[in-house]
Amino acid sequence: MRVADHGPVAGWGSVRTVSLLTGAIVLFGLFAVVESRAKAPLIPLRVFRVRALVGGNLMTLLVAMSTYGGALIMSIYAQEVLGYSAVVFGLSTAIYSAMSIVGSNLAGLLTTRFGYKKVAVLGAVLLSVGTLLLSRVPVDGAYWTDLLPGLVVFGAGIGTTVVASAIAALSDVAPNESGLASGINNSVFQIGAAFGIAVCTTVSVAYTDPAAADARTGLNEGVQAAFGAVAVFAIICLVMAIALNMMRERTKKPGAEAHTSLHS
Repeated sequence: MRVADHGPVAGWGSVRTVSLLTGAIVLFGLFAVVESRAKAPLIPLRVFRVRALVGGNLMTLLVAMSTYGGALIMSIYAQEVLGYSAVVFGLSTAIYSAMSIVGSNLAGLLTTRFGYKKVAVLGAVLLSVGTLLLSRVPVDGAYWTDLLPGLVVFGAGIGTTVVASAIAALSDVAPNESGLASGINNSVFQIGAAFGIAVCTTVSVAYTDPAAADARTGLNEGVQAAFGAVAVFAIICLVMAIALNMMRERTKKPGAEAHTSLHS
């Protein structure tokens, strides 16, 4: 069982969960040591000196956590709190998938004109606003007024930010290492998805009030808290996007050329 699957069930402070996390950290450390000494490493550690690659992948991690964590909690809210069937839920939330496609295409157009770093900020802002709107969903919410606005903004933010963060992760690497950078980015996205689901599940369970007079009311408290956690992921992603823009400005200052050449 993966740590991300086990943590919400047994508790993040349980012996088994802590042991699994410790084992994962140790194995990751051993992997880094082996890679640093190998003549032909699978992942040359020098690629992590490229700041755009690191920044882009951190954004990708947070976007994936927001996307999959938000999707899970959205499902719980629509089906368990509002009482939607699986079919109605799928149809009613398809708008955020459609807006993700719109955001992806919009990001491509805007990137050619303004650059991926400014687009990353735009996407992260949309992601943050969308998740903050969803964190306010009431127990007796209506689709058109309480759920739809958040879904539209959230979906547009997902598509825009995913594209911008992927471009950031691939932009400054050498052409012969583009496949490596793409593989790292895809792996980071999958890791983010797993942790987003795990964290949001944990928060939802922790804040659900089993003693509430109405079971839906108690569950909605957990839903709101989990959406709040997703908003935190998105806001941190926004901070990363702003930092990415500041990195570009600093490399343009006198005396920074020598430092920049190390990454070319």
